[in-house]
Amino acid sequence: MKKFERFTVRHPIGFGFILIVLYSLLGTLTWPVTQIYPYPEGHEWGTTLGKLIIAACFIGLVWRFGWLKRAGYQHSGGARIWMIVIPLMIYKVFLSIYVFTGAWTFKLPSLALMTAIIFRSLATSLLEESIYRGLLLPAMLQAWGNTRRGVVLSAAISGLFWGSLHLFNLLVRPFPIVFSQVMSITLVGFYYAVFVISSRSIWPAVVFHWVINTTVNLALSQNPAFEETITHWVWLSSISILPILVSLWLLKTNRSSEIEH
Repeated sequence: MKKFERFTVRHPIGFGFILIVLYSLLGTLTWPVTQIYPYPEGHEWGTTLGKLIIAACFIGLVWRFGWLKRAGYQHSGGARIWMIVIPLMIYKVFLSIYVFTGAWTFKLPSLALMTAIIFRSLATSLLEESIYRGLLLPAMLQAWGNTRRGVVLSAAISGLFWGSLHLFNLLVRPFPIVFSQVMSITLVGFYYAVFVISSRSIWPAVVFHWVINTTVNLALSQNPAFEETITHWVWLSSISILPILVSLWLLKTNRSSEIEH
């Protein structure tokens, strides 16, 4: 395990690719779990269970590396970061709803489906944040240093790896749409990483991710005929400009705020 940990720091890019392969492998192994309950609510619960199993594997890896504190699992982040994150979440929630539905509000699904979507979104957020902000980001920070350049590079590249994960959607969607999705999610990954670095906590990113996923999935659950377009992702990229500007401000005012080593 120590040899592998040293590899992650010496070769963070290679580590990023290993994480994608490991995620894909675990996703394949847990696929039967996602099918054990009937559609639609049951499928959501099956997917939730599968993702929680995978998340436990990655959090276990964080623990084995001794990175729980470094990755921010043991700290809530403090009042200052939450005073910044919560207004940004509200801003993105309403604009994301409008981008995907063309309205500012939406009709909620049944209680059973709503509950299933909420928990599935939580499992997704915990899993993906554990991989890209809990494992990959600390490895990159340790490899490239906590200088401003090292922090910006770590945030940008870890976000790009998270965005690149969505290239798997090429199996079911056209390349232009998937490419625009990857770019949009990469931008989101940048400011999620900055939230983690600035607060020394992974939880602001987990909660932000959870709230946005939940809201969008609830809104779209009432429109089974919905088809995403490049325009959706371009607009989502544009509404990420404000959070990115805020994250750059955080980096400027918190040069000494970093994940502890």
